[in-house]
Amino acid sequence: MISSHKRSSLDRDTTFYAPKVACFACYDSGIVSNGDGLLNDYLTDYDAIVIDGVLHRHGGSDLAIICHCTAAYESQDFESQTTRSGFRDSSGVKTTDINGRQQSIGVDPDKDIIREIHRKRRDLWQRSAQDLNSLRQQVRAGMNPQLPDYIATVKQQLQGLNELLPAFASNE
Repeated sequence: MISSHKRSSLDRDTTFYAPKVACFACYDSGIVSNGDGLLNDYLTDYDAIVIDGVLHRHGGSDLAIICHCTAAYESQDFESQTTRSGFRDSSGVKTTDINGRQQSIGVDPDKDIIREIHRKRRDLWQRSAQDLNSLRQQVRAGMNPQLPDYIATVKQQLQGLNELLPAFASNE
């Protein structure tokens, strides 16, 4: 039998897996993302500017949040050649020279914050995998299951996609 990196079509249609990563806080990149807004639960002013007493979100306006997992550190191969430079070293988050001044390349959050984000994201992925696998099994059995709120909300948002992106809708 020939080995393949592809899953069988039956497996693709009936199973959903959470990402296979060691760190759900940064997804093994070394930088904690805020795509799901979870970071704002711990750092309320992250990527935000206060204008006239009102908090306005502006993605990319703050420094990167550097994770505490192994992906944030330099890694080397067996010949001591650097394979990844990393964002941290033994003294903490690395710095870079900007106009003769040392500037941190990111923020060094408390380890407990990163651990909690990791736990929450891991649990959410596990719940999503269970929900989606259950839905796929029900559909395969000929049932018409009710979608979870988080899926129904996205589905409803996508219904108005033609009005949101009229240039793409005309290409159909």
